[in-house]
Amino acid sequence: MKRSCKKKHLNNLINIISQNSFVILVNFNCLVADYSVNLRNEIKSTDGDFLVVKNSLARIAITKIGKFNFLLDKFIGPVAIIYSSDMIATVKVLVDFINNDHGRVSIICATNSDRLLTKDDVVALAKLPSLDEVRAKIMRLIFMIPNRLAHLLNLPASRVFRVLNSK
Repeated sequence: MKRSCKKKHLNNLINIISQNSFVILVNFNCLVADYSVNLRNEIKSTDGDFLVVKNSLARIAITKIGKFNFLLDKFIGPVAIIYSSDMIATVKVLVDFINNDHGRVSIICATNSDRLLTKDDVVALAKLPSLDEVRAKIMRLIFMIPNRLAHLLNLPASRVFRVLNSK
């Protein structure tokens, strides 16, 4: 890689790492080109991106920024960075891809706002409901409370009417 390309790649890495609080490191040792394209497209559908990094440049970028210093020793072997604004959707896509692809890609670790997440933490994130599902549940609860309250307030009056009508 030429020095000018390294500088561009380093500046790109610095921008990515400084602008994103959620980053996943994956090992893509056995990933074939076709599967790589499929994974990239699936991650892009969640407003994320998949970037293969040169380990030495990634270490330099992390030390220059001073953010995610605990990731310095994780850049060993073929490593790619996955970043996204919607971390749950991206993690779900990644975990589904890993489960369906029989381990050609493996999760090294992830980070979320200066917290190191293990592979098990990332898999647990994939089991969480998406943001839209959570919003729908909250809206259902908000609209259900007044209906239940009205039902409970009308319940004693309806019992009185039933007693009076039975006699």
